[in-house]
Amino acid sequence: DGVRIKFFLSDDKASRELRRAGYQLLVKEEWNFTIRNRNYIATLCLEKPSDSTWMVLYK
Repeated sequence: DGVRIKFFLSDDKASRELRRAGYQLLVKEEWNFTIRNRNYIATLCLEKPSDSTWMVLYK
């Protein structure tokens, strides 16, 4: 655990780049989660699909 603390307290270029990459992955994952939830909620509001009139006549 002390190694992780030293890593986050260090201020060299490699550590900054790794932290930035980690934060970007977290942001991307959170964005994907939000979009999945939004799409799921939107599908709950849609009506169930049914045959249109012309499809009934075609059969």
